[in-house]
Amino acid sequence: MNALTLLRASRASIPRLAACASIHTSSVLLSASKAAHTKSIYGKEINSNSPSLQAFSARIGMNFSEPDLMLQVVTHQSFNRKLPSNEKLEILGQKALELYVTEYLHLKYPLLPVDSFQVLLEQYTGPQTLAYIGNEMGIHHILRWKPSLEENAQASTNAMMAKAVRALFGAISHDKGPAVTRKFAHAFVLSRSVDLELVLPTPEPKRMLTALMKRLGKERPISRILKETGRHSNSPVFIVGVFSGIEKIGEGYGSSIKMAEHRAAKDALQNHYLKEVKDFDLPTDTEIKSGVTYRANKLGDTPAVL
Repeated sequence: MNALTLLRASRASIPRLAACASIHTSSVLLSASKAAHTKSIYGKEINSNSPSLQAFSARIGMNFSEPDLMLQVVTHQSFNRKLPSNEKLEILGQKALELYVTEYLHLKYPLLPVDSFQVLLEQYTGPQTLAYIGNEMGIHHILRWKPSLEENAQASTNAMMAKAVRALFGAISHDKGPAVTRKFAHAFVLSRSVDLELVLPTPEPKRMLTALMKRLGKERPISRILKETGRHSNSPVFIVGVFSGIEKIGEGYGSSIKMAEHRAAKDALQNHYLKEVKDFDLPTDTEIKSGVTYRANKLGDTPAVL
C-alpha cells in the first residue's frame, strides 16, 4: 500500500478510532441494563445451588471452598441488608486488582508520563472496563440487587456489574490467595488490548520533542523530507523523518509538509514514551514463585513536557 493510499485511508478512519471501543462497549452494556431493568428486585431466584450461579463459576473456572462465597460476590447490600453483601469483598478486590495491574504496567511502560499512566490504569481497572468484563462473563444474569427508582437503568446496572467484578477479585484473593488472584487478573484484565496512543496526548509534539531531546542530552530534532509525490497536484503526499543527529527517531506523512512534520514529531514521542520492556520480573514474583530473587528494573525518567 503506497503513502497516498495510506493517507486517504487514514482520513476516513482516524476520526472513528477513539470512539469505536466505547460505542461497542456502551451498546453491549445498554442491552444488558435494559434486560436487567425488567424487574423491581433482581436475583430473587438466585441461591447457592442455582444452576446459573454454578454455570457462571464453571465459565470463569473458579470454584470456592466456601459454598456461599460466590453468592456473596453477586449480592449487593440493597438486595437484603440482613444478608452478607459484596461490599467488603469489593474493597479487597479493588486493592488486589490495582496492585497486580499497577506493578505490571509500571514495569512494562517505564517511560510513560504520570498522567498517561493514570489514564492507562483507568482503562484497565475503571468501572466501565470492569462492567464490560462482567458483562462478558455473564455476571449481570446472576446479580442480586434492588435499584432505586431515581437511578438510570444503564448507569446503575453497569455500576452493579463493576462492583461485582471487584468483589469477585476480592473473593479470589480471600479464598485462593495471591498466585491465583494475579493469574486471574492477567487472564481477564491485562490480556486486553488498549490503544496506547489515546493515553498519551501530544498537543504540541514538535515543542515537546525539542524539550525531550534537550532533557536526554541529544541533538535538537530536525525534520527532513524523505519522499514526496504530487506536490503541485490536488492530492500531494509528503513523508517526513525527524532526526536527532544521524538517528531517525520518528516518521510521519501528510498532505502538507507541516502535517507530516507534526505526525513525525508525534511518532518520535510515542516511540520514546510508549517503549515496552519485554522481559522483566514482577515484585510479587518473590511471594508467588519459590526461589525467585527480584531484580529491579531501571526507574523511568520523568517526562519532558513544557
